[in-house]
Amino acid sequence: AALYVYRRCRRPALTLRTTPPTVDQILFGASALAGFTYSPCSADEARAAVHAALDLGVRCFDTAPHYGLGLSEQRLGEALASHAKGPEARVWTKVGRVIVPRSECRARIRDGRTREEDVEWDNMHGHPACIFPGTDPDLAEIADFTAEGANASHKQSVRRLRREGVPMGATVLAGQRVHDPDTDARCGTALGPDGAVAALVRLRARGEIGEVSIGCWSVRHVLRLLHETPPGSFDSVMLAGRWNLLDQSGLALVAECERRGVAVHNASIFGSGLLAGGTTYQNKDAPADVLRRAQAWGALAERFGTTLPAVAIHFALLPKVVTLAAMGMRSAEEVRNNVESISRPVDPALWQEAKRLGLLDPAVPVPEPVPSS
Repeated sequence: AALYVYRRCRRPALTLRTTPPTVDQILFGASALAGFTYSPCSADEARAAVHAALDLGVRCFDTAPHYGLGLSEQRLGEALASHAKGPEARVWTKVGRVIVPRSECRARIRDGRTREEDVEWDNMHGHPACIFPGTDPDLAEIADFTAEGANASHKQSVRRLRREGVPMGATVLAGQRVHDPDTDARCGTALGPDGAVAALVRLRARGEIGEVSIGCWSVRHVLRLLHETPPGSFDSVMLAGRWNLLDQSGLALVAECERRGVAVHNASIFGSGLLAGGTTYQNKDAPADVLRRAQAWGALAERFGTTLPAVAIHFALLPKVVTLAAMGMRSAEEVRNNVESISRPVDPALWQEAKRLGLLDPAVPVPEPVPSS
């Protein structure tokens, strides 16, 4: 078989990575540590997963108050604190939700401090749509994209993550993201002079966080945040579910981030599990057409002597501006599998064949395989 080397893509919109990805580009997605309805995770399993990651060289972790109403942050913090390499970890979390006792939530609604529609009932214990069954039944979640809400969320997260006094210079957290500003109202509040973005910029200026970031599925709202803030406001963007083997609708945003010098942290690279052996896509049962496309990708990976998870990881990190690929992990075995997958080579000719088969959007730039001399 011919050997291949990478050559710069002719398309000017996106610069592609010229070196294979490494374990340094793994961002441990800690949402699964809170345990999904379709994929439970105990406290012991969570600790073992984080410890395995640290043992194998993973140093970047992402979480949020939204995941189990603080349970993901709590378990991640406990696991990092109980491992010798824990102080080396770089942790990103998010703002946009404040976690309070249910009794306080009800009081805030009664006295007008909180609107009923800002309470995220569907992410709370007992609601049929809640995908985190381990959520504390005594807690409530309130969407709050104001500066006051962001500051309150920051303090709560630092406590749950046990990051007080962590010897990382002056930085307690690697970064915080405005989480799910996916409506015009949320986005507008976050952008205001008393909004979450302004609060995070001040936290960064004080050295309490390293990065100001965004975490969102909505390409349109991420672009709005980038366009309506001064240059340098954002250091990174976590784009969820819009740059993977099944969905490349984030191409324009990824290219815009490269143009602005904003790093991309790519999330949901396995489509919420479907591309890593699961049956769910975007946290729901995968539709039949999506299942067929995933199966076609699996067959293509097999033809080229590799695995579907390896192909998914390599595609997620193809653009040079994508500095980290988030991978949800809830067990030591999943950690080992992902570290092994990122180390597997992927023949660049696979991408050209994927285009020929219609598995990739025609506009997506891919490396060109060139026979080595």
